[in-house]
Amino acid sequence: MTTWLAELPVPYTTDKPPGFLLEPFRWATPRLIALVRDQPGYLPDFIDLSQTRMHLIGVALAHLQTDPGTDLAEILFRGPAETLLEFSVGRQPPGLKRAVRIMPNYMMEAESYRALVRLLDEPQAARFFHHAPEIRDSTIRAMSGVPVELRAALFCLQENIVNMSSFSEGLHHIARRSGRLTFDGLVAELARARQPQQLVARLKSLVDTLPLPDALPPARVHHATRIDSGRQLRELGKKWGNCLASYVWNVEHGQCAIYLWRHAGF
Repeated sequence: MTTWLAELPVPYTTDKPPGFLLEPFRWATPRLIALVRDQPGYLPDFIDLSQTRMHLIGVALAHLQTDPGTDLAEILFRGPAETLLEFSVGRQPPGLKRAVRIMPNYMMEAESYRALVRLLDEPQAARFFHHAPEIRDSTIRAMSGVPVELRAALFCLQENIVNMSSFSEGLHHIARRSGRLTFDGLVAELARARQPQQLVARLKSLVDTLPLPDALPPARVHHATRIDSGRQLRELGKKWGNCLASYVWNVEHGQCAIYLWRHAGF
């Protein structure tokens, strides 16, 4: 069940924006303000919301298809978690109650809540959430973006790779640079790795064989000459007593270019 109702703007009671105390509610702030404005009796419940209840409300508002009217505030602020989920999601996703307890102290994006419910239906993803120390927007984006075939091995590396939200984008880039692999072909090749370290080794091997970019920076720019020699960088760094030697790896791997200005008196 997907909707954008929860993200539609709702006018505030005044021209002033909500204060910093409402910042944790982010995209849901207009909707919640409207509920309390229309039914002020729920203001104490709103003020006393726990962090867990805030995320349950986020899940509900992200999934509601239509505006249920006056019953909404009662269910959001006072209803049992089971009732709230049945009312909004239509079921009780396995593992969601634990998941909302390890989310940040602010409301996540609406799409994150929707994606989380979908992911909890996948055994590998559900297993990861069951053992995850925390869940954030970046965690859910990473899990949604990583190909299913790689999740089992890659999620074991979550503690060492804090943010994997660009992992899938990186795979697309590697496939394009390789000139011989499609994205699906690259995923299939990496999926043969059963252990996390095997996956890292295969990925490193692929990256090491990638060709250099077709268009390197020019060898000369006016009086400046590009330095391509690691030995020369080390010698210059030693001569000048600076950190040039620390850039050898970056230059050799195409991450930067260093130029020597020949008419600068050196």
